[in-house]
Amino acid sequence: MKKLLLLILIGVSSCKISPEDKAKKLITENLKHSLHDFKSYEPVEYGKLDSTYSDCSETPEYIKADKKGKEFTAQMDDYAESSKFGLAVGTIKYSEYKKQLTEYHDSALFYLNIKQKMMDTSIERFVGWHMIHSLRAKNLMGSTAIHHYRYFFNIQLSELIKSEDVSETQSK
Repeated sequence: MKKLLLLILIGVSSCKISPEDKAKKLITENLKHSLHDFKSYEPVEYGKLDSTYSDCSETPEYIKADKKGKEFTAQMDDYAESSKFGLAVGTIKYSEYKKQLTEYHDSALFYLNIKQKMMDTSIERFVGWHMIHSLRAKNLMGSTAIHHYRYFFNIQLSELIKSEDVSETQSK
């Protein structure tokens, strides 16, 4: 009876899937849909499953401030380039030019300061997991190539959020 109970406990505990195995399963499922020739897929190496943290650069407020700052900087550059010829110092046209350029500059600086303040007061927060996976598979030309990807997962390890090609950073 004790042996039977022990076998049942071992069987139940071995059925639990490790977090690493969950991540590997999600990666494989993703590759079934994303590789040109999944039948040629050969795993080379899995990295360790590691935590992923978010900073303020991923918040809607930061993204909006970044976009607006870039827009005003581009407007300032375009205006300066298109208006630099034919402006005499002391003319009305020159004072209008200088006023408009200052407005673009001040607006760009305003959004740059918002971004900087957000970065200075930002606290990283845990948002999920990531794992690097190296693999071999045939490409569109039929040649076998090696690829390196970083996969991002949600906190529960129930969904693959995104992947990015890290082949360039892996070879350095």
